[in-house]
Amino acid sequence: MASNVGTAMSPATNFDSWIEIYNPGDESVNIGGMYLSNDPSNPTLWHMPSNMGSVPAKGFKVIWLGSNDIKNTQAPFKLDCDGGTIYLSDQNGQPIVSEQYPEAMSRTSWARKTDGTGEWGWTADATPGKTNNKAEFATQRLQAPVVSVDSKFFTNDMSFQVTIPEGATLAYTTDGSLPKRPNNGQSSEWTNYVINGNCEEDDVTSLVGKDGDENGAFNTK
Repeated sequence: MASNVGTAMSPATNFDSWIEIYNPGDESVNIGGMYLSNDPSNPTLWHMPSNMGSVPAKGFKVIWLGSNDIKNTQAPFKLDCDGGTIYLSDQNGQPIVSEQYPEAMSRTSWARKTDGTGEWGWTADATPGKTNNKAEFATQRLQAPVVSVDSKFFTNDMSFQVTIPEGATLAYTTDGSLPKRPNNGQSSEWTNYVINGNCEEDDVTSLVGKDGDENGAFNTK
């Protein structure tokens, strides 16, 4: 996940980028002393410290990238918002695996749909350190609302239009408070709000949900 906007907090108490390693073997693998890099000309860019821990058999290990000045178990580089390649080498500097990843989208991770093999896709909800086999993968991403007037200070009445995707509902307030969303005819606090920032140009906070299931429940996407 290159654009971790409020999704999972790293041990450095930051929303850093991260990758996940899966071990398909029957024995745990110690990754201390291995190398990780985002530079093809320098595959041994980061020598992982001895206290990195192990990837359990048939299990997962999250490696955080960024904030290395706070936690030495986190890489001194981050995933590239424009996409790139990550390289993992063994303790002798011999390549183990490399994986390309696409241009980032906020609050979603690029992951295999089956642990360790097969097709890749965008997760509807990221699952760091857990199996992807039961994860829900998104097939469509709603566009952020388009406001006809740029943000600015104003003292008089102002008219503007907000364009949202077809079939979506826009929730908003005028006093800075958290909007409420319809929930089976009632209102409840909106807890999953999207901040389109970090990897995606200017920060835009928006609350957009696709109307949903067979019971008419309101689902956030």
